[in-house]
Formats: sequence, C-alpha cells, structure tokens
Amino acid sequence: MREELAKFPEMVLEKFAFLVRDYGFRAVGEEAGLVRMESPTLGVLTVFDPRGELDVWVFRLGSESPLDSWTYTGMTGRASLPRLLEIAAEQMRDDPRLLQGDPTFFSRLGADNRRRSHELTAWASGKGPRPDTRKLPG
Repeated sequence: MREELAKFPEMVLEKFAFLVRDYGFRAVGEEAGLVRMESPTLGVLTVFDPRGELDVWVFRLGSESPLDSWTYTGMTGRASLPRLLEIAAEQMRDDPRLLQGDPTFFSRLGADNRRRSHELTAWASGKGPRPDTRKLPG
C-alpha cells in the first residue's frame, strides 16, 4: 500500500490525462495520497486513503462544499487502484455537463445531495423512512 501511495500522484495524472488534454486542467497540488487539478472553472480533488479508499470530487471553483460536488468513491480489493481511477474517469465522462462545468447541472446536483442528506439524517435519527438507495441522477 505504501508503494501505491508514493506512486499515487503519477497514477492520477496518467489516468486523468484526458482532463488536461480535453478540458484545460492542470495539476495545482500533488502529494502522497492527494492530487488537486483545476481548470478555469472546475476543481478535481482525488484522495487515496492508505486503507484502500479512493475519493474523487469534481466541483465548481468557489463552491467546494461536498454537497455541491460530484463524487466517486471506490475501495481497492476486487479492483486495483489504477482500475478505480479508470472507473472514476469513465464516470466523469458519462455526462458531458459535469466536465463542462454546467451551472444548472451543479445546482441540481447540490439540491439532490442536500435532499438526500436530509433524508439520511431523518432516517438515522428515527424520524423518517429509509431513503431510496438508488444512485442519485446525474
């Protein structure tokens, strides 16, 4: 796991090279376990926890709340870290509005994430039904 952590920035930049080539991103911060990339309007934060969890957030610059972000989370095990990065890249490409920084897309995403958060909080506190567990629409 230490070797993966040391090579993490290199892996991210390789698997997310399309962000630089096609969307004008550049790396603005790299260290073991964390890579931050930015375009003129968007940020992508990629974090790898040595216990095996990968998190990727895409957000509009100036609005970096997790609730206003598109997220991907994966765990190493059945899939390797490079494969998880490939899956995240595939999912980022699934909806062109995401990497174009479409304000309406992010507004809707934020509203959906806030609704889901409230539903989960109500359910966890015994004040609401179990929320729908399907993935949020993009």
